[in-house]
Amino acid sequence: MTRSGSASRSFRRFQRAARCLGIAFLSSCFASAVPAEVVQITLYHTNDMHGWIMPREVPPSSPAPQGGMAVLSAYLERDTAGWSGRPEDKPYLLLDGGDFFQGTPEGNLTRGEAVVECMNRLGYDAAALGNHEFDFGVEALSRLMGQARFPFLASNVRDGDGRLGALRPFLVKTVSGVNVGIFGLLTPETREMVVGKNIRGIEFEDERAAAQRCVRELRRRGAQVIVALTHCGWRGFSPEKGSGDAALARSVKGVDVIIGGHSHTPFPDPQWVGDTMVVQAGSRLGWVGKVRIDWDSASKKVSRMSYRLIPLRRDRWGEQAEMKAFVAEQRKKASAILGRDLDQVLGRAVTDITRNRSGESLMGNWQTDVMRRRTGAQIAFQNSGGIRDDFRKGPLLVRDVYYVSPFENTLVTMMLTGRQIRNILETSVSGRHGILQLSGMSMAYRPDSPVGQRVEEVVVGGYPLEESRAYQIVTNSFLASGGDGFDDFEKGVNTVDTKINLFDAECEAIRGASSVASRLEGRIRRIGEGEKAR
Repeated sequence: MTRSGSASRSFRRFQRAARCLGIAFLSSCFASAVPAEVVQITLYHTNDMHGWIMPREVPPSSPAPQGGMAVLSAYLERDTAGWSGRPEDKPYLLLDGGDFFQGTPEGNLTRGEAVVECMNRLGYDAAALGNHEFDFGVEALSRLMGQARFPFLASNVRDGDGRLGALRPFLVKTVSGVNVGIFGLLTPETREMVVGKNIRGIEFEDERAAAQRCVRELRRRGAQVIVALTHCGWRGFSPEKGSGDAALARSVKGVDVIIGGHSHTPFPDPQWVGDTMVVQAGSRLGWVGKVRIDWDSASKKVSRMSYRLIPLRRDRWGEQAEMKAFVAEQRKKASAILGRDLDQVLGRAVTDITRNRSGESLMGNWQTDVMRRRTGAQIAFQNSGGIRDDFRKGPLLVRDVYYVSPFENTLVTMMLTGRQIRNILETSVSGRHGILQLSGMSMAYRPDSPVGQRVEEVVVGGYPLEESRAYQIVTNSFLASGGDGFDDFEKGVNTVDTKINLFDAECEAIRGASSVASRLEGRIRRIGEGEKAR
């Protein structure tokens, strides 16, 4: 097998093969006057669409892709224009790496149905199960599986109650006469990323063990090319434990291509781990990936694989008319479900208000201030992973706020001791899901110190944190239930779910202030080597 851009490695493999097989092999090759027939298989793939069936509005001069289902549809129509025939005989597959609906009004408010219908119309062949597919519970996911005209794949997910009966571990599709085996994987860390009640009774197996089992079974069933469709991330959140696609490719032999998701990584070039190609197409339907596999029907092996990452630019591909009209209908439907015009102007951002998962951010400060003012709590906590977008300078629409806070989380107040708060901060600076955003307090931490001893200074309302004192805090309902591994929130007392939706609180805050501004205040300070806490 040769790789696009990897000729020297291919030649070294040829040399090793020649030494092993000897002159007789070479003689037989030269004696053959009939060239081997090469069959081409194409795999188009998306991942982490997060409900972005519509194009993103970006400045005309921006190199960023607008994306959207209508642009994807136009691209696929053009790129497959040379083929005509029955859908079941097409020489390509269209696959998705999971997390397809959570994140936009059109995706969430229809509970994923709008996105599934778009995927049905495009003729998707399979989708990996993503962690956000569980955000509305197993029953809602089961309904989506019933609507989809393609299977959802996850070989390492077990449902003891049989509610996910339509979930499949793998499938074999015949493409251009070649049997392509596809199996799905979902990161086991889903158990930390989803509210516990939504995955009750669901078990997540180690992805490597499941992958090895699938490779053996797919070979037994006659698969000639094997594709892993994963939602595990390129490196995973725990690379030291062997999670992620890179570790999967190293430890599991026999996988030709890993089509990934979860880490939102746009690979302009494929990542090679041994003979396994690993690809991923960013997020928000800004790109589509295209894998071409050359199958040598004489040797019964993959002879070459190549890859392209295609930006879905509206000015390059246009928009397919029928899909564009369908997406426009879904925009109107989402406003009707919400009961307010998603394109209503609420106020104006004075400047760009942005996120930062690894430290203090403008968006985190603004959002936690809103939470604290709305409830009167002393301290507010927000997980960085729950902040899904930025505000750009200029008018702020209702949908802009929804993009920032799409999870329907409510504000939860409780009493925590200073010791519990310190534990939460230690988890924050040592965890895998980004640093918590703060209001009403500040902290300084040293990342090079041992785990559990990194937080050196905590100040609440201008005074040092007292470990025996009780403080009233507010957080979102996801963190309050122990999400992202923050178990100490579950130990709070006098816990009250205010039923105030974070999205609603933010809309009210913008409408009341007319203009939105934020600044960095040193709420989260990283102490470097040799530096002292102030």
